[in-house]
Amino acid sequence: MNAIKKQIENSILSKLLKFNRRLASLELRLASLMIVIASCLSLYTIIVRNSGHSTADWAVDLPIALVSWAIFIGSGANFVSKSHINTDFFLQKLPFKFKKSILILVNLILLGMFIFIIHYSIIATELFIKTGNRLYEMFNTPVYIVFLVLPISVVIWCVHVVIDIVEIYFSTEEEGA
Repeated sequence: MNAIKKQIENSILSKLLKFNRRLASLELRLASLMIVIASCLSLYTIIVRNSGHSTADWAVDLPIALVSWAIFIGSGANFVSKSHINTDFFLQKLPFKFKKSILILVNLILLGMFIFIIHYSIIATELFIKTGNRLYEMFNTPVYIVFLVLPISVVIWCVHVVIDIVEIYFSTEEEGA
């Protein structure tokens, strides 16, 4: 019975980890595409302006918005690749169960902070929606479209952190936490 339970846990965990890797891959591809578009648009703007013509305001502002979106969306992949700043040198000295508990606690604190950010970024976005300001004259884009990146990306970060908590919880001493 215990072996069946362990097999089910491993199956669920492997599906979660696979989903997490696919989500991170999608985030990186989307962020890369945004950077490429922003770079091409910036290059176009530079060439046009240096040839004596002018471009619309959106051609200057859109690359800034795209890079902002790319940074926030692409940063979620750091959780999956474990390339964010951590305290491995400190944790290596601790016993496995204590290390596991600390990692879960840190992720829970991080999750709480992200939920706090989501809450206030939604309030800020609602404020931008109520004001009705427009950012780009040609596209007639509302300002809140640019600021939606924060709640959207932080929700994705929360998904990564929850999956990381599950992975740490089910990790064994042989695998490491």
